[in-house]
Amino acid sequence: MKIFLDTLGCKINQYETQALREQILASGGEITGDLGKADYYILNSCVVTKTAEKSSLHKIRKARRNNPGIKVVVTGCLAEFPAMALELAHVELVIRNSEKNNLVSALGLGRGKKELEVSGLFGHRRAFLKIEDGCENSCAYCIVPSTRGQVRSRELPAVVREAERLASNGYAEIVLTGINLGAYGKDFAGEGGLEEVITGIIGIKGLGRLRLSSIEPEYITAKLLDIIAKSKGKVCPHLHIPLQSGDDSVLRLMNRRYDPDVFVGKLEMAKKKIKDISITTDIIVGFPGETEKMFENSLFFMKQQKFLKVHVFSYSDRTGTKAAEMANKVPEAEKESRYLKMLLASELAGKEFTKTFTGKELEILVEGIERRKNKSIRGFSANYIKVNIKDGTAQDIGKIVKVKLERVEKENYGVKV
Repeated sequence: MKIFLDTLGCKINQYETQALREQILASGGEITGDLGKADYYILNSCVVTKTAEKSSLHKIRKARRNNPGIKVVVTGCLAEFPAMALELAHVELVIRNSEKNNLVSALGLGRGKKELEVSGLFGHRRAFLKIEDGCENSCAYCIVPSTRGQVRSRELPAVVREAERLASNGYAEIVLTGINLGAYGKDFAGEGGLEEVITGIIGIKGLGRLRLSSIEPEYITAKLLDIIAKSKGKVCPHLHIPLQSGDDSVLRLMNRRYDPDVFVGKLEMAKKKIKDISITTDIIVGFPGETEKMFENSLFFMKQQKFLKVHVFSYSDRTGTKAAEMANKVPEAEKESRYLKMLLASELAGKEFTKTFTGKELEILVEGIERRKNKSIRGFSANYIKVNIKDGTAQDIGKIVKVKLERVEKENYGVKV
């Protein structure tokens, strides 16, 4: 049985696709990169935005068009709306997120596992490690709680064993991931949160460094920041903290759990405790009820915070969310205008932040060859600055090397120390 695996969306989806890959191979299946020769097309889908939903549906149609005899299997968040997936012709199976661990059984390849786990990440130099699933927040724009369910945390011993396996398999960096990462452990009866996971992993032999994926502002605590600061570089000085808007009124409409002043307080505490820390974030523009003044407030707030990078999203309705029922929708043309303004300003702000590291040494995990014209070796620093290494070689790929940042232009350039 030849299977073509495809993935859209978050780090959790990428992790789970890798777990499926390993289960399929262990059960005697064959993974192919040639869609035309595949018996099955498995899509681990995403519907977090309207664009992601369209991409998921497009991929299904394209697979069937390119291989009329192929059997299509849909999993991921589109599978939480099976009627939508089954509207497409020739969808063989719809596997919900909670049933992913039994997908190999549904294919007739053997028994599934109690939980998904990985030994690596195909095509990547850093490995993702899922420690939590689900979210119980009620953000007005977000469909994720209905597609991923309540918070479910993995037991710490299983997490540590998987981290040990990843480190022994040569992954210099592990990224802790979760749908709501900071909520890890809230479903446990006793003590044990994200801080305990970090403490349990950073001493693993062979581990170069540990990175946290997206974490909500409420979980940025002095305890967490102290652990990062005292890890002596084992935990990357980089946090991705979703802002969503820099305007207090919009944050209330979104049902976020903080105001701009609270968010600034979290950032100031992080910058005070952790040397050379970088902050990345998410911002939504064009949320229902967002006036021009509110947008300008958000834009001004973003510029003040000196984010390394901002993932800018144009708001889109998600059926079943509170925001989808709200009045005062922002016209599409205006949303596009605000998106471009925020994106451009955030890129300029990111360059200004990066320039503060000119002439400094950075520890770069070398990930591969830049696909653009210069074809240089490139990677990311501990604080997530992307650098093209002018004298890098293929032998550096997968290793952490010291690089002096020389120039910050459209791209960032450095040389090995």
